[in-house]
Amino acid sequence: MDKNGVLGFDIRAQGDAALSGSGRDMFISAMQRLEQQSVQVNKVRGIWVEGTDSVNSAQYLNNLKTMSPEQAALNTWTGSIAKDYGFSKIERVETSYGVTTVIFGK
Repeated sequence: MDKNGVLGFDIRAQGDAALSGSGRDMFISAMQRLEQQSVQVNKVRGIWVEGTDSVNSAQYLNNLKTMSPEQAALNTWTGSIAKDYGFSKIERVETSYGVTTVIFGK
């Protein structure tokens, strides 16, 4: 969480989701904890690196074949969960040297 209330995260859910929890469970738990501590989340930031095991990067690159960069970002794992929390507006999509940064706002 930066000083402007922008939440960034790197979730790596591996193994059996029933035992370890899913990525969705981890994100929801983080949001609940922030709310309990009265921490205001103003935006959600995704940083996706091509050529890694990033689900978001793979989804984003595939989506770009048929969608605008904004729609492609919204139709990723992070885009989906961000929308669940009301962050459905793309404020920025920028790709440089294989790294895509997306800011989801309200």
